[in-house]
Amino acid sequence: MKRVLIITKTRDLAVPLAKALEECFAVQFSSDDVSEVLPIMEIVKPNIIIAQINKDSLVESSLFSTLSLKYSHIPIFTIASEEHKKRYLRYYNLDQFENYPDTTDEITITEDLKKRFKITSVPTDIGDEKMLTSGSRRKILICDDNAATLRSIKSMLDEYYNCTIVTSAAKMMVAIEKNMPDLILLDYEMPVVDGRQALEMIRSDEDYKDIPVIFLTGVNDREAIASVAVLNPNGYILKPPARDKLHQAIEKVIWQQ
Repeated sequence: MKRVLIITKTRDLAVPLAKALEECFAVQFSSDDVSEVLPIMEIVKPNIIIAQINKDSLVESSLFSTLSLKYSHIPIFTIASEEHKKRYLRYYNLDQFENYPDTTDEITITEDLKKRFKITSVPTDIGDEKMLTSGSRRKILICDDNAATLRSIKSMLDEYYNCTIVTSAAKMMVAIEKNMPDLILLDYEMPVVDGRQALEMIRSDEDYKDIPVIFLTGVNDREAIASVAVLNPNGYILKPPARDKLHQAIEKVIWQQ
């Protein structure tokens, strides 16, 4: 299955396009920050790049320069008005770059890409591809004793992942047994059994030890968390998490699996 990387500053504006594409493509998002795009390029290895450009999402010219030098073999499609396209005119002289007018709807773009890449039907076997479609969404288990935090994080992820929420380490272990998650977001500071102990439980179980775990932590927890490095957590997210930072951390881990 062909992989599409959508570069946008405003993820919500790209959701309709992603939903149209994901029937036939594996879709991944990134901001236009070079420091984020380049690692994702290496992990995802996209066949197609789409950059959404509008007054609220003007891609940095330096990013296009980097992509044209480092990934000249990957076609890049921009979605931009004629006015915004003028900012990047020199790139359209390269065979690598093409533009869809910003009035082009997501279905037209999807059908055009299917034609260009000779995709004639919806695939029935996705093999090892890691898609974020409704039928094969990754499963995230969120464990935090704060109900408001759980609701907030779940609301930020529900559109892209199948999320389960639990309020204690004991409930987390039961949830894992019932439905093995692809990723666990684990609060470090919990009563009774804290995040360190919960991670020890996961890592000591032969069936669960390879589940990626990202800690949810407050600023003052970082020194304590350093002591659990031997348990190999897959990352840390400061609470309360910003939507984009949360998605970036999760996508980085999931696409490395």
